Amino acid sequence: MAVFAYRVARPDGSTIYGHVEGEAESLVRAKLESQGLLVFHLHKRGRATVELGRPWLRGKLPLGQFLILIKNCWLS
Repeated sequence: MAVFAYRVARPDGSTIYGHVEGEAESLVRAKLESQGLLVFHLHKRGRATVELGRPWLRGKLPLGQFLILIKNCWLS
């Protein structure tokens, strides 16, 4: 499943940046609009990733790299 980055506006005028998983851009756009959001920008970022819960890492790893990391931690 792909990850899509977006920038949308709420009904009160505030803007939100975020990302969401989805099969296709049209489906993701429809989902956001059904929540009452106005879509300014929507683009595909790539594959789904796993977010790490460590504040010093601040990033994300692709799922495959995350699984290798966990495997190596358990074997050491």
